Amino acid sequence: MAENLSTLRELEDSLSAEEKELLKVLGQVGAATPVELAVKTFSLPEEINTPLLSLKEKKLIDVKPVPGRLGSELLVLSKQGLHLAKGE
Repeated sequence: MAENLSTLRELEDSLSAEEKELLKVLGQVGAATPVELAVKTFSLPEEINTPLLSLKEKKLIDVKPVPGRLGSELLVLSKQGLHLAKGE
């Protein structure tokens, strides 16, 4: 357990301010499309693209397709992302 906490702390230290803000917002809303996240963080969608890709690579968010909406995806926190968003 201590190893997991250490790993999470190291991961948190490596996050940019934009990544931390996106995790915080996802922790509050539960799930959102990229456009919704851009609106909630007062950003343009293209400004959050790189931080979102980084969060996905770090396995802090999961990307799920939205059935019935071509080209739409829903972003949700992974288990690790949830722990970071809650500050655990």
